Amino acid sequence: MTATLAPNTGCTISNFFTPVAAGSRVATLTITDSTPGSPHTVMLVGVGVVAPDFTISASPFTATVTEGQSTSYAVTLTPVGGFTGTISLSCAVAPNLATCTVPPTVALNGASPTMVTANVTTKAHSLVAPPQSVPRFWPRDGLRDWWPLLLLVLATAVLANQAASRVNQRLAHMGFAFVLLFALVWVSGCANSSGEQGVQQGTPSGSYTLTITGTSPGASHAATVNLTVK
Repeated sequence: MTATLAPNTGCTISNFFTPVAAGSRVATLTITDSTPGSPHTVMLVGVGVVAPDFTISASPFTATVTEGQSTSYAVTLTPVGGFTGTISLSCAVAPNLATCTVPPTVALNGASPTMVTANVTTKAHSLVAPPQSVPRFWPRDGLRDWWPLLLLVLATAVLANQAASRVNQRLAHMGFAFVLLFALVWVSGCANSSGEQGVQQGTPSGSYTLTITGTSPGASHAATVNLTVK
């Protein structure tokens, strides 16, 4: 700013000093003119006030676990500018089949930090038994699975016609028993489902990011940490 003054005249300078940081702050106003002793300086003193807020951080920055194991992070919430109130916490975990739990709320007293714990649990891969067999009265593949019964009926009719003599009757009984046994075994296999043991999915291996978020009326801050699953 530049101004011109006539001899033997004066002016008034208005200045507003607003500190941008909390606490007592000092600044200097410099006036340059054509009079002896230029430049002239004026010290300005002000007190900065920060709006109430909070910060959130978490440690360690990286944790490594084997699938099926658990780990934890220390979460620190620090009041700024005398903040008091309740912070709502949440934790978002990236890997599938893993859980992250934090206290739902934390109260800050405006002076000292508050520490809570975020617990992360992973899930191991495991074998699971197949579904139990359930009897069915209709074959899985339609009439194709009923041919043993049809064969049984046909064989019974043929062997009955050959039972005229004692020898043929004995042969008929033996043949009937064989066909009946074969049909029962076949139908039993068709009427029950079978399967091998399956693998239950666990937490996939890899590196992931966890986000822990604190929210209060008018403010929201988040801290991120890394999780490595082996």
